[in-house]
Amino acid sequence: MGKMPFMKSALSGLLAVGLASTATAQNVEMSSDGKAVAYTPTFAAANKMTASQMENAKSRMPMLDDISQLPNIGLFQQSGSGISTQAFGAFGGFPFTSRIVAQRPNSNNNSAPVDSAPYRQTGKLFMDFGGSFFVCSASVIRPGLVLTAAHCVHDFGLGSTGFADQVFFQPARHNDDVPFGTWTSQSIIIPGVYFNGTDRCLPGATGVVCENDVAILVMNSQVNSEGVEQEVGDVVGRYGLYQNDRGYTALGGDGDLSAHLTQISYPSAGYTGVRMIQNESIAVQDAPFALGPDTDFNQVIIGSNMTGGSSGGPWIHNFGKSDGYQGTPAVDSNRNRVAAVTSWGFVDDSIKIQGASRFGHNTAFPSNGPTNVRTLVNFGCSFGPSKC
Repeated sequence: MGKMPFMKSALSGLLAVGLASTATAQNVEMSSDGKAVAYTPTFAAANKMTASQMENAKSRMPMLDDISQLPNIGLFQQSGSGISTQAFGAFGGFPFTSRIVAQRPNSNNNSAPVDSAPYRQTGKLFMDFGGSFFVCSASVIRPGLVLTAAHCVHDFGLGSTGFADQVFFQPARHNDDVPFGTWTSQSIIIPGVYFNGTDRCLPGATGVVCENDVAILVMNSQVNSEGVEQEVGDVVGRYGLYQNDRGYTALGGDGDLSAHLTQISYPSAGYTGVRMIQNESIAVQDAPFALGPDTDFNQVIIGSNMTGGSSGGPWIHNFGKSDGYQGTPAVDSNRNRVAAVTSWGFVDDSIKIQGASRFGHNTAFPSNGPTNVRTLVNFGCSFGPSKC
């Protein structure tokens, strides 16, 4: 099947299209329990992007056509809800604010520069599918591991032929400035259920609103000017992880949970695509199977006006640096913990909502084993001690 840009695709066509890839079965390795699959191209780090390929790269964000296609998440179905009726788009949504992260402090010295922590752990992602380039966002969570969305690096259900041939990561990019260079992927790791197309997803759509739209990239190390080999996380730092319900609090009595999250990404449509955008929003997730097995897709949803290119960007609890408070600590106050990555949005940009697969246990990753993201991280760590 031919290539198509994902940003403007209709729901029925999303992720069903096989982009030409040179991935082959001999380059694919499965974890012992079959829950994680890694692709390691034989030419890793051999190819580079041209300026034209970067400029013309397209989004891969899965997009819904209409609000009625959402899973039956409690707050969306409550017509009298104070949250669902707020004026954030034609449908409504959750309160949010967003801003550009600056290249340097402004004259009032109140704008954090993109190349300082904890911003610089996030970056712009480029993916090569058979010579066609696409864009997403990603973040560093271990010395040699980068976190993004599975749909950024693999076509849902296409097995060994669905992987991107290679991936490039530019931490803290701002316009044409790439302060920490370009890092290349050694291997791409995705959930086995995303690899074979058996993940639990929105009915009637191929690979949209899925429980496990998450991926780990094992990055190649680089030698610095002093001849020292370094991992990307050694250079820019890394975020931690929150899983399951950690950092959330009960919202009403119907099983919904809420938290304040910070979304960091590089959206393209309506934006430049090369400036980091910070979004602050209330996030709502359903407790696992609170509404029954046919209506709960383990999703987290936020208010956001980000667009294609934001896919894979982190959703972070307690973002920022310590305020120096010396009193009784808050519950779950660990800073800069990623709980999800941007997965899907809407074609209609008046609907200011985006969704993500919840980090935690679910249908494919039950509570008697590691969570979805932990399974991928564990497999990534097996690629070498320096990666973790």
